[in-house]
Amino acid sequence: MSVLGRVRIAPKIFAVVGVLLVTAVLIAGIALQSMQRYNMIVDQAESAAQRAVLGENTNAMIYAVVMDSRGIYMSADTKTAERFGKGMEKFLAEIEKNMAAWRPLVQPERLETFNKLDATAQEFVKFRRELIRLGTQVSPAEGRLFGDNDANRANRQALNVLMAEEAEHNANRIHELTKSLDAFYESRVLLIASVAGVGILLSLALAFVVSRYGITGPIGTVTDAMTEISGGNLSTEVIGTGRNDEIGAMARALESQCVVVQAPTVGDVDWNPAIDENRGAAAIYAPPDGLWPESGVLAEGLMDVPGWVKAEVDLDLVAASRRNGRVLPFAHWPESAGVRLVD
Repeated sequence: MSVLGRVRIAPKIFAVVGVLLVTAVLIAGIALQSMQRYNMIVDQAESAAQRAVLGENTNAMIYAVVMDSRGIYMSADTKTAERFGKGMEKFLAEIEKNMAAWRPLVQPERLETFNKLDATAQEFVKFRRELIRLGTQVSPAEGRLFGDNDANRANRQALNVLMAEEAEHNANRIHELTKSLDAFYESRVLLIASVAGVGILLSLALAFVVSRYGITGPIGTVTDAMTEISGGNLSTEVIGTGRNDEIGAMARALESQCVVVQAPTVGDVDWNPAIDENRGAAAIYAPPDGLWPESGVLAEGLMDVPGWVKAEVDLDLVAASRRNGRVLPFAHWPESAGVRLVD
């Protein structure tokens, strides 16, 4: 008996549905994991973009501070220099604000580089604030003497180099993440399509095998046997009686048109009014037509005693009984059409 013959019809159908369900679960799992990964890459790209914006804004503020510093150098008096000093103070505050917002966005492996950039920016801010104080409270000439020198220019140039390096890193990082995001999207679309395709193909293959060899094929075999028997070929062998599914039950029912098993319910069932009192004896019966025992009893249990009965049934004898028995159910059935019961 094949594996399909050992399984009832419902589990076979559930197996096909199960493959589709597993496929759906796999696709859902891949989709959820893909969304998490996709969002992570997008978050990294957004952080890189925010760092780039902060860097560009800070660069603009540095340039504005340098321009206003020259305004202080060229001022005729402290009152004129105050106008440039107020603008510089505003720009320096913006630089400090940008650097503070920049720090949480820095990648762990870039923290050391950022610390160097931040320290240089703080030095730049401190230096320029002292320039503002001298130019607006002492004299523009004193401010120029303090600011227009090689030490100041070295600080600004170092800051410009670090800012340029960070800008290049952020630009490269955005480019890498964009490529990674595109590649990840394409790979996941292909993976989901592959899983769906394999799942559908497996479902179709399983559905074909189950329907052809587990349902329609065996049912067709039993149907053919029924057709043969109804046409008078009583020696037809009924195939499938050894199956454990509903088709096997059909085959055994067809086979049992000659040999019948009686399995009564025995004993009292107080909790169920429908079967509260039960009597009977298990037995196996056959036609008493000369080929079988005259009593027609192959095996019989005790009345009202639970238990099992068993007997060996010769299938060749079943076929012989159908061919040569005294009563042939299918062959003699038309004779019953003219029979009327009399009270």
